[in-house]
Amino acid sequence: MAGSIRLCDFNLCWNCFCVFKASPALKRVFCSIKCAGAYFSRANVGRDNPNWRGGIHSIQKRDGRSTVYESPEQPAVYVYREIAARKIGRRLTRRDVVHHINGDPMDNRPENLEVMTQSRHATIEMRRRYSAAGYGVGWCKRSSKWRARIKTAGKEKHLGLFEEKFDAVQAVLFAREVFWQ
Repeated sequence: MAGSIRLCDFNLCWNCFCVFKASPALKRVFCSIKCAGAYFSRANVGRDNPNWRGGIHSIQKRDGRSTVYESPEQPAVYVYREIAARKIGRRLTRRDVVHHINGDPMDNRPENLEVMTQSRHATIEMRRRYSAAGYGVGWCKRSSKWRARIKTAGKEKHLGLFEEKFDAVQAVLFAREVFWQ
């Protein structure tokens, strides 16, 4: 039948090499979506991916921290954890916590990172929070003033309400000198 229009062609699937019927207008090369996904997930990994730029890929998280990975098969790792691991010369375990010494989570210099346990890190963070000049000062919605308070012997002591934050901080600092010495 010369000159007749063929309604279907037989194609060879690029993934499983089975023969399947397909319209010539569609130009399909896979027998199913599952085969297409399997082919592209295998073909576009690592160096075979057309977007591969070599080495390490970096992703910026919403909180500002960056993650890196060498290939899509490997889980992404926070940059500061990778830097700390290279600093101490071993891989970090899940129990290892990386502490930023100066308190700035964006400062990933090796001299600013320290590897420690979770309990040690919690102790350091609590000390840092208690020693901060503004600790114990907060805004009171009900009175629309700054509230000053400190904790001594496990009990919270209310120091007063202040119009200015500076005055509330001064009250907390003075109370610390009185109660903690």
